[in-house]
Amino acid sequence: MNVTRDPEKFFNLGHLTPETKGLKFPSNFWIVKGEGQSDTSELNAFDNALLSCGIAGLNLIQYSSVIPFSSSFISDPITIPFGSQTGVILAKESGGKGVKISSGIAVGKSSEYYVVFENHKRSSVHEVEEELLIQVKEAVGMRGGSLEEIFIESVESDVTMEYGYNIVAIVFDPRLYK
Repeated sequence: MNVTRDPEKFFNLGHLTPETKGLKFPSNFWIVKGEGQSDTSELNAFDNALLSCGIAGLNLIQYSSVIPFSSSFISDPITIPFGSQTGVILAKESGGKGVKISSGIAVGKSSEYYVVFENHKRSSVHEVEEELLIQVKEAVGMRGGSLEEIFIESVESDVTMEYGYNIVAIVFDPRLYK
């Protein structure tokens, strides 16, 4: 089984066609990551991390860990109007001065679906990624599937200000639904 960091090659299940009568599926999604720090507050550090991801001006709606198989990965994030409601799958971690923080998302691909897991902790990105691999393997196995490949995106930060935050997110285009 391969582990990849190339989302354009990984997300290619577009050939599947689900029954969609009366259901809405996001058409497009992309992946962002960033970090923020502040001497003012943890909330300011979080806002700075959202700013570095390009999603600070949005009303984020937390989705469970599912990428609809009818959705397509796009490599260039689009501009979403300020205040829009936008679905995200979010991994985030916070910490104080002198702490190492890490966040990550792993997506397991079978021939029929994707499973997504988020992990975050006050440790190295290596530990986060190791746990993500275990989580994805178990999830696909519990569904009786065969794991073809795993995609991982992660971020590690050394907090140098009073408050730090980092984020990895899958962002769904709120305008285009199938």
